[in-house]
Amino acid sequence: MDEARLEFDSMYAAIAGSRVYRQVTHRAFPDLPEWLIPYSVSPSLVLLERIAQSLNIEPDSSFVDLACGMGGPGLWVSERTGASLVGIDFSAAAISAATKLARQRGIARATFVNAEATGTGLPKKSFDGLMSIDAIQFMDARSVATEIARILRPGGIVALTTMEALVDDLPVATVAKDYRAVFKATGFSICDYEQLADSFESDNALFESIDLYRDALVEEIGEAATPMLEEARDRLERAKAPPRVRKIFLVAQLQ
Repeated sequence: MDEARLEFDSMYAAIAGSRVYRQVTHRAFPDLPEWLIPYSVSPSLVLLERIAQSLNIEPDSSFVDLACGMGGPGLWVSERTGASLVGIDFSAAAISAATKLARQRGIARATFVNAEATGTGLPKKSFDGLMSIDAIQFMDARSVATEIARILRPGGIVALTTMEALVDDLPVATVAKDYRAVFKATGFSICDYEQLADSFESDNALFESIDLYRDALVEEIGEAATPMLEEARDRLERAKAPPRVRKIFLVAQLQ
């Protein structure tokens, strides 16, 4: 985990102010506002709007963005709904970038905390909703669902995207085959569940854009670009083979 944290810290610190990476992301996601810079996730405005509506939050509500990265998607939902936001990420560099972005956007109701998603340290039964994009597949499924249940108020809603395993031998062993069963077992009822059939086109658009700009990224941010470039090449190569995972959209309510 420490090695992964250091790798993400290095990457977030490098891309937070990267002119080239902004070109990369907005080539892949032209509908996103210019200030929203995702890393290794594919949040379209359609998806963000769907999350905002599913959470059913208002200006007097509070919600969590779990594994928030540099904060853009959660801040967009906060701006859209008026609700207060707490972003959680294990990367200190991501939290620093997210805090700076919230300040630039003038969103005083947003705070960001450097913590593990399975042990946030947030007070129990304190939030009306929780969002997460393309992240919980890297965590122990039962542990993260239990932590989400702990911090949500009764009736609180979680809206997320994640990967589900279609095979038994994935290199990432934490990917569950059925997140509906995981959340049901931790006290949630399932409100919405859908396989996002076109999601890999969006993902591949990001990795194709990274690959296209690889020389410019290396020139601008140096060795910090290596993990991102390797991931892009790997994901594009895997896209040629039969799918081993599926991306799903899940909405669940705590009973």
